[in-house]
Amino acid sequence: MLRRWRARRIARTETYDEGLRVVEFAPPALRSGTRPVVVLVPGSTGVEAVTPAAALLASRCGFTTVVLGYAGGAGQPRTLKDVPLEPFVRAVDALAQGRRVAVVAYSAGTGGALSALAHARVPVRAVVAVSPTHVVWQALESGGLPPKASSWTYGGAALPYVPVRGGLLLSQVAGRALLRRLPGGHARSAALRLRSAYAAGLRDTAAVQKALILVERIEAPLMAVAGGADALWPAEAMARALVDRRRTLPVDDVLLIHPGAGHFLRPPLIPTTAGRTRALVGGGTPQANALAQRETWEAMTRFLERHLGAGS
Repeated sequence: MLRRWRARRIARTETYDEGLRVVEFAPPALRSGTRPVVVLVPGSTGVEAVTPAAALLASRCGFTTVVLGYAGGAGQPRTLKDVPLEPFVRAVDALAQGRRVAVVAYSAGTGGALSALAHARVPVRAVVAVSPTHVVWQALESGGLPPKASSWTYGGAALPYVPVRGGLLLSQVAGRALLRRLPGGHARSAALRLRSAYAAGLRDTAAVQKALILVERIEAPLMAVAGGADALWPAEAMARALVDRRRTLPVDDVLLIHPGAGHFLRPPLIPTTAGRTRALVGGGTPQANALAQRETWEAMTRFLERHLGAGS
């Protein structure tokens, strides 16, 4: 059986704007009114990792979907280091003029998306944070030790960040370097298992306090989703922290925790038994991840439709 992410009636376009790689999936125009817009912000795995979700949301729910890629593309930062938030703010603000807009962010991208919405007060109707963070983290470096820099900047200044405990990664970095010297080693993944380094960072209470994302400034309802067996970082604890900071707000927030599931919560029908390295890095069992993917998709689409209205 051939499965397609995108229905034939959905138009796909791709442009570069202010340093952002913008991939849009657009259903046919309505005879009256405008379709709601869902902005998707990828994690460090990049644009291609979230385009299936964008295509499905456009095809099955009738939303116009826009993926904003901020790193790894032509003319963009190579890794998540000192990435400016202003282009994201301007893009979402422009989409929100006269239209209902929601933001769905994944993994490391939640740090930028939530920070931008908190700093700029962009008028969105709903926010979904999948495998999220509640603080700004130290910059990421693919396969190596983190550089001494922030992931994000705003107003020309680096945002305060929580340091990742790079010393806990030394054995993995050394092992990857040795592996690359062996025949076929360059074809192996350079991904590191990072949870212990991030968990240690969260014990630095002074750094955490300075780097907190002020999500209570975001007036839209928030849905936070995490796997209880996330091996990349302590997503469950950070998802709970996001919702806890907003308990005094008069909004209908949702916290969805999947026990036994890992970091990569993709749309349903994506095999969870493929990609052994990704499974090791992300955590969770194939069965728990498959169930989490389905439940997350169903809960997320209900949440978006409740706050944006039907797409068609």
